[in-house]
Amino acid sequence: MRIFWTIGAIVGISVSLRPVERHVLQPPVQFGQLRFEARSEAIAGGSVLRTTVRIVNRGRDSTWIELGADCTVVTRVYKGDVMRKEPVWDGLGRICFSMSRAFKLLPNRPIEVSRADTIARILGDSLAAGTYDLSAVLRVQRAQLEIPTGSMFLRR
Repeated sequence: MRIFWTIGAIVGISVSLRPVERHVLQPPVQFGQLRFEARSEAIAGGSVLRTTVRIVNRGRDSTWIELGADCTVVTRVYKGDVMRKEPVWDGLGRICFSMSRAFKLLPNRPIEVSRADTIARILGDSLAAGTYDLSAVLRVQRAQLEIPTGSMFLRR
């Protein structure tokens, strides 16, 4: 199970996600007054993959959001369609504690959280160079939001 918690606790919105094997949300994702945008990009001369989620409070009042204190955002890598496949590499495979951290979101003042992993670590010994579909997984409250970030050619 990847996403199955109620998200209604985020600033009092009444959206909930039912138990599913995996719930992949198309970007940008809007929950009440919060908008989530995600992207992945190669940095450091193409040797590092950075995944970033931008969160914007589209409301008129400030609000609070609770995000994971560590592993706030991680990357998932797929060979093929993100909606139908299991990841070939999952950033959630590392040890992540269940602690959280609260962020105050001012109206229309975005915050960004990101994570960087070396492409050599992602491909490891078992994955060949090629085009992979990528997604960002964000820990929000007690839920995991997965947002596709596009496709990219990865090589060591």
